[in-house]
Amino acid sequence: MSKDRSVNRSETEESLRRQLDEITRLAEGLVHRVKNSLSTIQMRMGLLTEEIEKDSEPIFQNRILKKIHTVQRDSKHLQQLLDDFLCLTETQHLELTNADINEEIERTLRLFKPEADEKHVEIHKLITSNLPTVRLNRDAFHQAVINILRNAIQAMKEDGGRLVVRTRDLSKWVALDVIDYGSGMDSKTLSRIFEPFYSTKKDGSGLGLPIVRQIIFGHGGHIAISSEVGSRTQFTVTLPIATQIPDFPPPSVVILPKD
Repeated sequence: MSKDRSVNRSETEESLRRQLDEITRLAEGLVHRVKNSLSTIQMRMGLLTEEIEKDSEPIFQNRILKKIHTVQRDSKHLQQLLDDFLCLTETQHLELTNADINEEIERTLRLFKPEADEKHVEIHKLITSNLPTVRLNRDAFHQAVINILRNAIQAMKEDGGRLVVRTRDLSKWVALDVIDYGSGMDSKTLSRIFEPFYSTKKDGSGLGLPIVRQIIFGHGGHIAISSEVGSRTQFTVTLPIATQIPDFPPPSVVILPKD
């Protein structure tokens, strides 16, 4: 009887996985079609703008162009939302290779520096040398770190601030800490930050941190977050070293509010 129940449960789980994969494929197809339509809308709005600027009387131009720019802005926002959604679905099955996490962090920070400079944010690196090798999908990991860094910068004041990026050796694990000295988060916000489409930002898609979670879970990793309102927020990502891949426990999110 126990064996029969085990077989039935296994068949049910496999059926649910197939259904989820099919729903994901359908959603991805729909997203691509909508993206194509949005691109066409933006192109036609651009052509319409050119025509109005050439032929319309000035008294009508400002009013019409303002409405066109609103459509263009909303279309761009929807395209970004769809891009983020596709990124979320594409992180379910990651191909991993051996990598030096410090090298990947250095590469990501070099690419991110112009954005940090624009926001007047000073990045302090505390890199632990000779860390054990980890298994990474470089592109996906880069996207996760960028999302965390961007989230940190957006939490700071307009005049910038300080951001600490630190790596640590935890024996069988390697840790990455991203610490911002911004506005912090209360317990209610912390409890929802990984919910898809939840955002405290006016133009946020609400998918940046869910993408991070999905990517880190795809690496067999964990995320811990602590925050103090008006003071600082720390994201800690831990990844198993390459030799520990067969034995890591299920991935998780740990939230440690300090308000």
